[in-house]
Amino acid sequence: MAKCGQNINIQRNLIRNGDIRIGLYLKYPKTEDSTRTLALSDNVIELLKKHQEEQNELITEQRSLYQNEGFIFCNDDGSNIDSSVEQNKK
Repeated sequence: MAKCGQNINIQRNLIRNGDIRIGLYLKYPKTEDSTRTLALSDNVIELLKKHQEEQNELITEQRSLYQNEGFIFCNDDGSNIDSSVEQNKK
């Protein structure tokens, strides 16, 4: 078993609204029990740090074009990933 490095708190969910004009939005969980903490292994922490470095490079390169909304996983322009749209795999 991998050694536990740190925890990550899940405090909000990205929700799809039925109204196409509104699209996706962040929402707090319906119940207090839905807010959860996940333990991450040291390996996952290292991968997330590498991902963050790559993301910071994109932010620097794109400057004002990058939509920095604080998502860990997002499109190359910083916008949230829409699960209803097929993504091109690299």
